[in-house]
Amino acid sequence: MSAAPSDGRLSLRRYGAQAAGHAHDHVQVLWACRGVLSLRIDRRALDLAPGTACVIPAQAWHGYAAARGSVCLVLDTRAAIASKLQARLLDARPLGGLLRWLEQAAGTPRAEALLQSARPLLQTCLDDAGQASMAPPRVRRAIDWAALQGWVDARLDLPLRVADLAARVHLSPTQFTVRCIEEQGLPAAGWLRQRRVLKAQELRRQGWSAERAALACGYASASALIAATRRAQ
Repeated sequence: MSAAPSDGRLSLRRYGAQAAGHAHDHVQVLWACRGVLSLRIDRRALDLAPGTACVIPAQAWHGYAAARGSVCLVLDTRAAIASKLQARLLDARPLGGLLRWLEQAAGTPRAEALLQSARPLLQTCLDDAGQASMAPPRVRRAIDWAALQGWVDARLDLPLRVADLAARVHLSPTQFTVRCIEEQGLPAAGWLRQRRVLKAQELRRQGWSAERAALACGYASASALIAATRRAQ
């Protein structure tokens, strides 16, 4: 197990051929500057490319390989917030300009001073990611499909829109369509068309005429109902 450098130290590192696996007792955060670094962290494979960052938790066994070479900015830290992060990729696109600037400064007399001056900003980004990871998961509002179906079936003679159904369950039309696909297997508009056809078929079985059933379910005529029924088959 490798020893940690001074806490919060930043360094610009170049990676090449595959390295033997190792672990250390501090958290390591890598921001990709150039090239693709293939990582394996506790059997999980991640590709670190420009625009992304990666957290390697303390004690996590990891190795790397960069067939065409890779340059990364590396932060070694024991900060408490960093220890809350799991091995995963982070969005580093907002830091792209800073990372390119630091890489270009490498090898100049002020390179080390510039690296350490960037540390507070990078640490703040890491803190934000840690806080987000500890936030309670958002609970999705459940849709009472039986109640919604009853509400829709009682109003099929009206020009209902997807937006009307979405508002009924306190979702946006887009959110409702996504939930409808996930939970009913149909887009929202398709689910509404299905309700019209099924209700019309039910009314026909009860002895209603085709014309009357069509009008009750939002169709302009019996022929429109027949055409919709054929399309649904």
